[in-house]
Amino acid sequence: TPHWHLLLFVKATHSEKVVEIIQEHALREDGTEPGAAKYRFRNIFIDWKKGSAAGYIAKYISKNIDGYRLDKGVNGECPEEGAMRVDAWASIWGIRQVQQIGGPPVTIYRQLRKIRSPIKGDDVLESCRVAADSGDWSSYVMAQGGPSAKRSEHAISLEKSWDDNLGRYGEPKGNTVIGITHGIFTVQTKIHTWEIEFSPLYMGEQSVLCEASSAPSGHSPAGPASASARVAGVPVSRGRNSIEDYGSYLPLEFCQ
Repeated sequence: TPHWHLLLFVKATHSEKVVEIIQEHALREDGTEPGAAKYRFRNIFIDWKKGSAAGYIAKYISKNIDGYRLDKGVNGECPEEGAMRVDAWASIWGIRQVQQIGGPPVTIYRQLRKIRSPIKGDDVLESCRVAADSGDWSSYVMAQGGPSAKRSEHAISLEKSWDDNLGRYGEPKGNTVIGITHGIFTVQTKIHTWEIEFSPLYMGEQSVLCEASSAPSGHSPAGPASASARVAGVPVSRGRNSIEDYGSYLPLEFCQ
């Protein structure tokens, strides 16, 4: 069941209101169904005798990334295997596993990492670029004003430009990121425009699809999926692939 683990630092005078708001949101839909009041939301205040906030959040990050230094996985299995399965599941459904809020934006950090040459003429931008280029998140945070700085106090920000091109929902894309800025000094980081195009090689090319005649014995053809791929012009290939046998999970066979 997809769910959130949130680690929040709030003013003591706001804690009760924060709990009230999140609980109300968790129970807003079908909040009276059996078990909802008990399992939908739970708030726990940090017990410093059991460990730090960093230790708490590190455990959950490890569960979702690589299982590093954990005794067991989500369901009691090998932690590395558990993390691998969680990571694959999140990747398939496009779920963001870890998100920091309240600190300097990671989008700016990623834009800085696109800049390979030193930024001349602005020491603030250059210090942020060096930190990002070397993968030093801590130095980037400090260059942006520190972990407690408000968004308005951050040293550099995103530069955006209006884009009239239509997005996936048929609406103008609106303000899109084109670079980073510090005062009147701006560095453009988006210099390419990418488009998805299907290769003519695969348009209507039925022979490359996994058909019953080419499938191994005991293996089902791609069926409707291959037809969809053929119409869309999606590159697909013959053959059979499988994942390893992990525990009680059987290998998966499929046509790609």
